[in-house]
Amino acid sequence: MIKFFRHIRKRLLSENPPGGRAGKFSKYLIYAIGEIVLVVIGILIALQVNNWNEKRKNENLFKVTLDHLYTSIKVDLDILHYYQNTIKDQIVMIDEIIENADNIESQFLINMLFYIETDPNLYSSETSFHLSNLRFDPSNKTQNNVAKRITTFLNNEWWNDYFSSSNKRRENYIEPILKEAEIPIILASFGFSPIDNIPLYTHIFGQKDIDDVRRLNKSRKFQNALNTLKANKIFLRDGLITFIEDRKFMLADIKKYYPEVQMLFENIGIVGNALETGWFKSVPMTLIDEKEAIWEIKIHLNKGRFKFRANDSWTQNWGENSYSSGSLQMNGRDIPVEEGFYLIRVNLSNNDYSIKSINKNSGN
Repeated sequence: MIKFFRHIRKRLLSENPPGGRAGKFSKYLIYAIGEIVLVVIGILIALQVNNWNEKRKNENLFKVTLDHLYTSIKVDLDILHYYQNTIKDQIVMIDEIIENADNIESQFLINMLFYIETDPNLYSSETSFHLSNLRFDPSNKTQNNVAKRITTFLNNEWWNDYFSSSNKRRENYIEPILKEAEIPIILASFGFSPIDNIPLYTHIFGQKDIDDVRRLNKSRKFQNALNTLKANKIFLRDGLITFIEDRKFMLADIKKYYPEVQMLFENIGIVGNALETGWFKSVPMTLIDEKEAIWEIKIHLNKGRFKFRANDSWTQNWGENSYSSGSLQMNGRDIPVEEGFYLIRVNLSNNDYSIKSINKNSGN
């Protein structure tokens, strides 16, 4: 368009001016002014285009960081659900010991007593790191509001405070009594069910240990310790609700601002004794839906158990959710399977999975 107007002005300038030299000077002056105006317009257009490009670049960068934040917050949420469900299991076990200890198998009972006092380890969340990389345009009201809400709700210092060893709600009450009675002490792990522990510790507890534990369990001191432990576990369980709801809110808020946000999990595979590679090497799955983070694999499995994990590492792994059939839980229980050829699919956006027996030759 600028070239078009410039062409018109040149043509007018080349025509004989009706007013002689004065008219010609007037045309030269108009031409010069027009040239200046066109240059200014060109500069303004260039600046506007550059501004649009910068805004688009900043918006894309903002959304890429939101992808990382969304994934990290989702992992945090999964971990919190895992903590909450595991603490629920511990409370159920405490009730069982208080109300029905005589009917619990002796080795299982002793394992339960050590397990119910275990607490979550400090979890190293990546959310703070990704939050530090969030760059937004202060003049963009929507970006500003999203960033402000994320920063407000995702203060990760609660993590260290809530699960700190100095938290009085995490004091041990049962172990000191068992230690005083010279019962062998075992190192139970949070989330590692006593059902899995029994084969490892049956040789440790003799008949005298069993008799002493049965006797201790009937004492007022021991019952008070169990009730105190239960109250503290309930406090920890209920305290997680706020953290869980905050993260659900943030995921929904990010999704509202950026509907195309996607999970950034990589290298999902399955691992377990149902596979030839055992528990040490994952067999990679195929990504079939990047936006929804859906992966699948067709594979022969032996009778055994397996789990899903990312990057051939136990840092991020998913197992069976004991509170919801067909759904996954971060650090959940091993998934049992019979021998056969299967199509296995996992959806990490919805935390669900499916195992379908198929014909090996036809593949369906």
